[in-house]
Amino acid sequence: MNARPIDYRATMAARVGVAAGAGFNVREWKPFEKNTLRGFLSIELPSGMILHGLTVHQKDDSRWVGLPAKEYTKNGERSWIPQVEFASKAARERFQACVLAAVDAHAGEVAK
Repeated sequence: MNARPIDYRATMAARVGVAAGAGFNVREWKPFEKNTLRGFLSIELPSGMILHGLTVHQKDDSRWVGLPAKEYTKNGERSWIPQVEFASKAARERFQACVLAAVDAHAGEVAK
């Protein structure tokens, strides 16, 4: 059986109904592979706002974006509080599709 590579950008973008990338630009990318982690990035949104401290993860055929979080300790236990959140699952999926498309485009530019 001949397996074809999965085009994550097109698949996710089609699923959430957005153009791949939609004006998102990777400002900084630091590859770092450990467990599901694939790297750290800063992303510029179409509005001009820049988000730092995002992470890209992959496990098998699933990829996702981790949002910035602040670490704190309570009763000796480490925990994190989100610094950004979305009003809906659909909004989160659109954002993730755009960020992953921008990461893929950036990887393609770096490879040239």
